[in-house]
Amino acid sequence: MFTLLVGALLVAGLLGLLLINTALAQGAFTTSALQQQLGDLSAQESALSEQIALMSAPQALERQARALGMVRMRKAAFLNLQDGSVAGKPRVVRVPGLPANAAATTTSNNERSDP
Repeated sequence: MFTLLVGALLVAGLLGLLLINTALAQGAFTTSALQQQLGDLSAQESALSEQIALMSAPQALERQARALGMVRMRKAAFLNLQDGSVAGKPRVVRVPGLPANAAATTTSNNERSDP
């Protein structure tokens, strides 16, 4: 009877160790997979950060603005929103290839279509 009890305890102990070992191995596989995913995401973040830096460069911003039809102002005027005063002299910028009144027409059309 005593031998059966000791044998049962031994088998139960070995099964417990087997279950603990299996759980630890599963945790190690999960950790490994997550570390691989972290490496991939870090590489992706690095590539995206580099892309943002390239697209944020002044030359790239100027190229994108020109593609949208924007032109560079030589002397800018600034509007003070608190008192409505204007610092500087506002003027219309001529865009090569567009009629002189195209900017005014576009602005007045946009103002009319706004609710």
